[in-house]
Amino acid sequence: MKPPSHVPPLQRRTISISVLLAAALVSLAFAPLLFTVAALADLVTGPHRWRNCRILAMVMWAIGIEIAGVLICAGLWLRFGCGRRLSSEESFWQHHRLQRWYASALLSAARITCNLRIDVEDPSPASTGNAIVLGRHTSIGDAMIPAVLIAGRFNINTRYVLKDDLLWGPAFDLAGQRLRNHFVDRAPNDSAAERAAVQQLVEGLDERSVAVIFPEGTFFTPARKERSIARLRDLGYLEHARRAAGFRYLLPPRPGGALALLAGAPQADVIIMGNIGLEKFTSLAAIYRSVPFREPVRVWLWRVPNREIPREPTEQLAWLYDEWERLDASIESRMNRGPS
Repeated sequence: MKPPSHVPPLQRRTISISVLLAAALVSLAFAPLLFTVAALADLVTGPHRWRNCRILAMVMWAIGIEIAGVLICAGLWLRFGCGRRLSSEESFWQHHRLQRWYASALLSAARITCNLRIDVEDPSPASTGNAIVLGRHTSIGDAMIPAVLIAGRFNINTRYVLKDDLLWGPAFDLAGQRLRNHFVDRAPNDSAAERAAVQQLVEGLDERSVAVIFPEGTFFTPARKERSIARLRDLGYLEHARRAAGFRYLLPPRPGGALALLAGAPQADVIIMGNIGLEKFTSLAAIYRSVPFREPVRVWLWRVPNREIPREPTEQLAWLYDEWERLDASIESRMNRGPS
């Protein structure tokens, strides 16, 4: 199957919206039966948790949010001259509010149905823009945190660097492509063009905007860590491989995207975003076993002023490993501290 970014947009959206509508019709038509089966399963496996009913409610709620997002995108397309004025400043901020609502609605649904809570230690490092956010990546859930924390709390636009797999979500596809996001081709024919597109993403970055990237590129597992270290050794980055071997919770950062953002916005600060509590959410089976979630997801940030960031790419890479070691240590200290 072709990567989603290689499928023509009209064809991709025809497929994704058709699947969404079919899922909505099936869930509505069979909702009484589905909830009856889920409740019976819960009575057998664990009535005090109501896991199956919670997950079914979350799925149906998410389908509703997705449909609402698609309808709002259609309405905005009509409002802005059947697409002719989608590049206007007003359109940009309307879609920014839509992206913020979409992420907030999904996290609210997860809180109500599955008891997913997010506690932020101190949000002040993200209170102003003109920054590049480098985040720990443990699950799809942490990708929504900046959209809620930074965009939702401080009304700062978030420009994302994301995997193109997310383009199969029709609302995210429609709204995300109208904003300044970049969906990374996981198997590019021209990696230099990908880096140039990421660098272009931060042109004009100002106090009302940040760029968000997850330098690990994927979720941590011990096997992925070993493969990443082996790749560093094969490429001759022996010192980086040595430092990466000391990480306990993180994969070594893939520097291409982060360095491209630093090159494109040499005036920007950097915000490091850590989290714990999502480590077990790396698969659908793991999420299923964790519902309802007993402990909150804990998020913390620190801001590195622009004057402390090196200018040369080789020095920036060493600095990035310094920050990753600091992030790894901060995860360790909070793990040892236990629930707050």
